[in-house]
Amino acid sequence: MTDLATAIAPDLPHRVVGIRPGEKLHEAMVTVDDAPQTYDLGDRYVIEPSFALADRQGFKDRGGKLVPEGFSYTSERNESWLGNAELKRLVAGTPISV
Repeated sequence: MTDLATAIAPDLPHRVVGIRPGEKLHEAMVTVDDAPQTYDLGDRYVIEPSFALADRQGFKDRGGKLVPEGFSYTSERNESWLGNAELKRLVAGTPISV
């Protein structure tokens, strides 16, 4: 949030108030518990239901690869971060490439 505040209003003073009850610092998109039914499709992950559906083709048959045991996809392990210029463009509604 501090990066976003600086990108939007770099000349205004900012006051950090800290985390509040119920707020999270990081998001978990794929948890360790979901790993056994999660497929890596190269540009995205798919979490299949833990129960079988008879009329559904699985992602393994579509070239997906099961993620390793213990895998998780969480925001604190992100390797690509937006800088001030990208944040400003997003706020202005201009597409960016990531």
